Amino acid sequence: MDGLEAAEIILSKTSELSTFRIDSEYFLKRYLRYDELINKNPHSFTKLLDMGLTADASAFYPSLEPFYNCGEIPFIRVADVKNEVDYENCVKIPKMGAGFETLKLCKAGDIVLTKGGTIARAGLIKRDSYATRDLIFINSSKMSRDNYVSLFLLFCSKFMYDLMVKSSSQSVQPHLTITLIKDLPIFEFSEKFKKLLTSVYDLFEYSGVKSIELYKSAEKMLLDELGMSDFAPSTKAVAVKSFADSFGTSGRLDAEYYQPKYEEFGKILSKVPTHRVEDICTQINYGTVPTSPYTNDGTGLPYIKGMNLDNLCIRNTLDRITDTEDLPEKFYVRKGDIVISQMGTVGDVGVISDEEDGFLFASFTIRVRLKDFEKFNPLFVGLYIQNVAKEWYLLRNIAQASVRQNTDLPTIRNMLIPALDISVQDKIANMMQKSFALRRQSEQLLEIAKRAVEIAIEEGEEAAMEYIERESEMGGVAGG
Repeated sequence: MDGLEAAEIILSKTSELSTFRIDSEYFLKRYLRYDELINKNPHSFTKLLDMGLTADASAFYPSLEPFYNCGEIPFIRVADVKNEVDYENCVKIPKMGAGFETLKLCKAGDIVLTKGGTIARAGLIKRDSYATRDLIFINSSKMSRDNYVSLFLLFCSKFMYDLMVKSSSQSVQPHLTITLIKDLPIFEFSEKFKKLLTSVYDLFEYSGVKSIELYKSAEKMLLDELGMSDFAPSTKAVAVKSFADSFGTSGRLDAEYYQPKYEEFGKILSKVPTHRVEDICTQINYGTVPTSPYTNDGTGLPYIKGMNLDNLCIRNTLDRITDTEDLPEKFYVRKGDIVISQMGTVGDVGVISDEEDGFLFASFTIRVRLKDFEKFNPLFVGLYIQNVAKEWYLLRNIAQASVRQNTDLPTIRNMLIPALDISVQDKIANMMQKSFALRRQSEQLLEIAKRAVEIAIEEGEEAAMEYIERESEMGGVAGG
């Protein structure tokens, strides 16, 4: 019976609800606690309409796929909303005209909420962006910065997330509705607390921007050292090859493999010394299959999968597995190991840090372990694989007879790694480490702001401001 909870509700009370819900999920204890909190402090809450705001979404519009990456205006989809809107990787489309009038254009300062798929994620719009019909947007851009930042952080909080999930429609796939969002109780913060939240948010943004700048500087230095800074690959789609120079050499007959751009990259790489991966590594192997169902109670060992590999970092919540006592050593990662996604997002890379030392890695990933850190820096090698070899080697050499694109051990073993001077490698790695530190700081600041919002609602703003001053280590921020 561990993990079960029960709540006693009078039937007549359920009939008073506009939702007409009697399912147990609607009456979880944390939801009842929120209801009690709201009922005790009705004057502390308002609704969007009372704030002069509206919630809206794009109506039906024709398919936009033919326009992807044919313009400059971001088109925000559900996958692009993860607290921050992913402007780096979202598709861009042109200004849409006749026939697309129902496609909504959001302004900087508007808040978007995922209404389908993974529901109730919030994102803050930073520049003019189109929003998919799977997003609800709030026109908070008409408010002052302090107001829309505090409203955004409120929507990011567990308090608001739980309220949205609680009241989502109970169809086969839960989703949010515009009516639900309009009726949500919005906690009203004091002007002093809003300014403090904006101060924390500004530091969060600053750290994030600096992290990206350092990462791009490391990328640029890598390309400069390889002579690829001004590399403009050929757009020719035709290459004439004899049988001996094509299938006789590579075993490949598909036209994509012989695109001229790959040969041009090969000529650039031939100008720097290189070593094959198998010559500079002690271990190159696939990971393990799960030895148990994933656990939900924090027990077991963390299990790194391809979806956790993100620009050299191990990110997102890791699944955990048990029954691992008899697994051989080759399935455990050590600091400095490089884990490569083998299937799906081929070539995504994570470099193992102190925090992940001793974790397990999954069967659809490949781990390489360098022999000598005095000759090859793991962060340099990881950056090269992620940002150069992924496009110019791994995706060219993906396995052909497969439903999903994937790579394999022979391809990884034969991958060439530039043997740049170790001082250059270390300089690039140092920029990467600083970028990661700033990224962690940025993430911590956002979590501090979100938690402060929750404390302000549950315990009062004074307790929340004390929490910020104690946890942020920003010295004097709480004093405004």
